[in-house]
Amino acid sequence: DLTLFPPTLSQFEASLLNKSRIQPFTGRNFAAVNLARECVVPTILAVALFRCCTGTNVVEILDGAFGKDSVCHHALDWQDKRLCLFARAVLETRARKYTMGFLMDPNATGKNPFGSSCTTRGACDSVRLRFLRDVELTNANYGKVNPLLTGFRWDRFQKEICHTCYRSARLSFEREKAALWEDLPTIFQLGTWGSLREQMRVKSTHVEKLGDSDSRQPCSIDPDISLVTTI
Repeated sequence: DLTLFPPTLSQFEASLLNKSRIQPFTGRNFAAVNLARECVVPTILAVALFRCCTGTNVVEILDGAFGKDSVCHHALDWQDKRLCLFARAVLETRARKYTMGFLMDPNATGKNPFGSSCTTRGACDSVRLRFLRDVELTNANYGKVNPLLTGFRWDRFQKEICHTCYRSARLSFEREKAALWEDLPTIFQLGTWGSLREQMRVKSTHVEKLGDSDSRQPCSIDPDISLVTTI
């Protein structure tokens, strides 16, 4: 289901909310990476690698996806295992320093137009600290990384913090989340979204030309090699 691995942030976030048309199976993200490598679909590859980092833990990345039958159904090759472990560290750093920055210090990035006007700083800092601990607990013990803060309870956060700090937090988070997604292919050493789209365009054009060429040429059986050939 290609809707699970879209190239835009808005489509990706929508995919987290919408039920896939395909029944989930063990190692789905690993299978998607391997298939994207084999078929050379770099836009899907970038998102599939991201899903491996955010949807599986370190042990699963290293050992592969085992089913209830204790058989490894899908696994990454060592190149992609190494890539995911490297990317996890980058994603964790980006999360702590930027996308989660509003929980550390409302003025941490130096781009906050509202944080300095908070009149209940002590109470708001306490709320931020409590939510930060909750987020960090979900990522403990080599668990899944969550740089986009999927599942973060913004409704609760809004009720417990002042309006000024809430507005500041959302602005900071949305800005840093978009910046992270823009850098995603680079984090996985694939280039930029622009270069990936260009690769897809060139590949599509090449396939179309091959299709046109094949449709114009009659097909016959070469009796010497028993394979379908064009003449």
